[in-house]
Amino acid sequence: MTSKVDKRRIEILHILETEGSAGVSEMAALFKVTPETIRNDFDNLSETYQLERVHGGLKKESGRRIMETYHYHQRQGVQQQVKRELCFQAMKHIEPGDCLYVDTGSTLTWLLPFMNRKKDVTIVTPSIALLSKYVMEGYESVFKNHQHRLIFLGGEVNSEILTTQGTLMTNCIKDFYFSKALFSVDAVDKKAGCMNVDIEAFNVTKSALRQGKKAILIADSTKFNQTATYRIAGWHEIDVIITDQQQDEEWEAICYQHCIEWVR
Repeated sequence: MTSKVDKRRIEILHILETEGSAGVSEMAALFKVTPETIRNDFDNLSETYQLERVHGGLKKESGRRIMETYHYHQRQGVQQQVKRELCFQAMKHIEPGDCLYVDTGSTLTWLLPFMNRKKDVTIVTPSIALLSKYVMEGYESVFKNHQHRLIFLGGEVNSEILTTQGTLMTNCIKDFYFSKALFSVDAVDKKAGCMNVDIEAFNVTKSALRQGKKAILIADSTKFNQTATYRIAGWHEIDVIITDQQQDEEWEAICYQHCIEWVR
């Protein structure tokens, strides 16, 4: 898809967000393209974002925030192959009988394609993104055939970061003991440790790490040498770092000091 097509479709999403609907003829006139081109755009957008095709146009459900869905799709697309490879490496640390906490975020949804390599694993997660992938892409049969379990943590829904949160969710976490906690973050810094920009995501992950025996950080290279507002964990709290980031001498010293395994 060309950049021009991308930009037009994003603009259509913005119009739907504010107006609630968009017509073929008005969009064709606005963007100076043929009605057939707009129909193709509408077909693509309705399938990708579960929008309703109506006679002569496209509309969204009342109260629905399309751009949050768009931003989630964008996050899923960023460094997709890298995220897949990181989750492939993470599976090497998972053993039969493990009870895993799997954090929110797009990266960790890529664990699901590799679950057929293991048996008898329990995943506990507040991630709506992971739950959606599990349901929509048919992973239930994989879990059943390999004696896995998926436990979804209920709570207040945060549609912006696609997680449950709040007192109900954190109280649920307290009833679990995780052999391993797998998590991703927004920022990784040599001095400060692991950080998030969102306080709710911070609260969710922080609560889970308290209940875990082993903490496994999964972070692509774009997260390194960044800082954010909320500090989730220092390096003394991390057991494994799985990343595509090159390990320089400073990182090697940090890992040696805190007995962290660096997997690249």
